Amino acid sequence: MFDCVTQGGLLTEFPFGTQPDKYNFPSRNRIIAGLSDGTVLVEAAKKGGALITADLALGYDRDVLAVPGPLGSLASEGCHDLIKANRAALYSEPADIEQLLNWDLALHLTGKPKSPTTYDPLDFTPEELQLLLVLQAAPNREEHLDTLAWKAQQPVHQVASLLLGLEFRSILKALPGKRFGLL
Repeated sequence: MFDCVTQGGLLTEFPFGTQPDKYNFPSRNRIIAGLSDGTVLVEAAKKGGALITADLALGYDRDVLAVPGPLGSLASEGCHDLIKANRAALYSEPADIEQLLNWDLALHLTGKPKSPTTYDPLDFTPEELQLLLVLQAAPNREEHLDTLAWKAQQPVHQVASLLLGLEFRSILKALPGKRFGLL
């Protein structure tokens, strides 16, 4: 039996035996950008494959980070342009990606048991209260957006809007993978 964890794995849309030609890279990178929580560009010229991958990631609503390089370096112009245009966050240390993708908070939320919090019904709409009750009952007090909508019996677009409002009020936090957790 094949075990991709110990023996590796391959995900491609190309048939077996296809050569790794450079014109296949954007298709490969489309899959990588879609599967990844975020994309980090270490070097990117003004035009090239790295920027294609960044555009794909942004199109999939993924976070993009860019490592700044030496000023005047042709290999860094793409990264600098992405940062200047606010299309990529600055990446200067590993903590940058942890913070941008909320990995630091995800580790914090799942690491400790939480005591139940009581919410004053006067502070929330009935729809918000329903979401809070679902989150309180969830393992580790966190849940996926679609599961929240299903359990609360509310449309996903409405739940997304309510969650954003609750996040602005520091009641909960968005986590990687469209998950949300109570603070």
